[in-house]
Amino acid sequence: MKEEDKKIFTLTVKHVLLYFLDTAVMLHQDFDKPKIYRSFHKKYFKWSAEEKRKFDNLMYRLKRDKLIKEVLDGKEKKIVFTKKGFEKAQKYRLEELKINIPDTWDKKWRIVLFDVPEDKKRARDIFSSKLKRLGFITLQKSVFIYPHECFDILKKLAEEYDIREYVRFIIADEIDNEEEFVDKFLDRKVVKRSKK
Repeated sequence: MKEEDKKIFTLTVKHVLLYFLDTAVMLHQDFDKPKIYRSFHKKYFKWSAEEKRKFDNLMYRLKRDKLIKEVLDGKEKKIVFTKKGFEKAQKYRLEELKINIPDTWDKKWRIVLFDVPEDKKRARDIFSSKLKRLGFITLQKSVFIYPHECFDILKKLAEEYDIREYVRFIIADEIDNEEEFVDKFLDRKVVKRSKK
């Protein structure tokens, strides 16, 4: 077996759930079990019996832990995320999000503001919490700032929680009393000090 193939069999629940999340995208969107196997690195049907067994055992664990489930659609058996499984996959995905910090700051501010309805309060709170974990500073309620390019990541984050239509992104050249925020980002090493 090639070295790259061996890596497949270090699979964890995290790896598989993230793969399913990328495949399914939406909560409870289903997908055919044979297609899962075929598309999982497009190698399942080339694997040995032992290799397939390892993958099947992992699938069994996902069902045992109620992260996925099998349902019948007519005569066809399909696999769907459970709510628990989808949330766990989302958690893994969000943990992987990271904003790259460039060597120099372009002196522009990225502002994120949102007005998410009350019936999506949980998604709003998670989104807000994630912004803080990514290093954003609160400008005022539901308004956050950051000094570097980050909108692509945040759009993906908002889409994951189905609140994209309520989130807006602004790029500003300056903010009143911005020295206060520059100092905070310097302290957090998000903005690097200019070399004199």
